Amino acid sequence: MTASTNITPVQPRRSGLSTATQAVVGTAFALFLALIGITFVALAAAFPIVVPMIQDQHLPVSARDFEMAKAFASVWWIFAGVGVATLVAALVTAVKLVQHLDPQPSE
Repeated sequence: MTASTNITPVQPRRSGLSTATQAVVGTAFALFLALIGITFVALAAAFPIVVPMIQDQHLPVSARDFEMAKAFASVWWIFAGVGVATLVAALVTAVKLVQHLDPQPSE
């Protein structure tokens, strides 16, 4: 007894999203990453500036908020690192999106 089966190779499935949808979603994601990166870099710059300003100007800030600002100011480099990493991720996402959406040249 022999069994005969028709086995066809499985074709890779393309994403169900259209090119326009991929472009919109990819662009939104890259812009979202860029916004987060800019925010973290701004926080890295702001906290070390704000703590002395609060002390010099005698601004009305609660003690708990001031201590939190001092703690964040001492680890500004973490905010800067996360911000730069996120900006790099946004750039990589944008480049990969363009490469993905760019039609292959025909020779």
